[in-house]
Amino acid sequence: MNEDNVYLKVVGSRVYAFGDEASLEDAEKRFKTGRLYDKAVSLDEWASHGSVARVEEGGQIVLGYPEDVIFEQNAEIIRNERYLRLRDCDKISPMRWNAMDDRQRTAWTAYRQALLDIPQQSGFPWGGDLDRVPWPVKPE
Repeated sequence: MNEDNVYLKVVGSRVYAFGDEASLEDAEKRFKTGRLYDKAVSLDEWASHGSVARVEEGGQIVLGYPEDVIFEQNAEIIRNERYLRLRDCDKISPMRWNAMDDRQRTAWTAYRQALLDIPQQSGFPWGGDLDRVPWPVKPE
């Protein structure tokens, strides 16, 4: 066994990860599956996939989250930032709003709508990278 590996063992519909032979032997005694491990991956490969493994149909071990889960995680990052920016818009008091001229109100209304439209833009969710989002410019 190589100490630079993570050893993956399928038990039922779950994948368990072990880093050393003693842990694997203890697991074998507990689970009685007839083999120490099903797949070995390097520590670097394990880390690059978020230290996540799952069993796909047919019993194959796959590293990382499914694409739809990754999409939703990235979308949530963008939506949370968008929510904070929308909250800033919604904090404008009625007195301040009434003191604005038509041009300023139009700018704030357009800004808020552009924030609401972020999820419909091409490229959403941009890998969850807030710096890649084409954020609208906040009015003065």
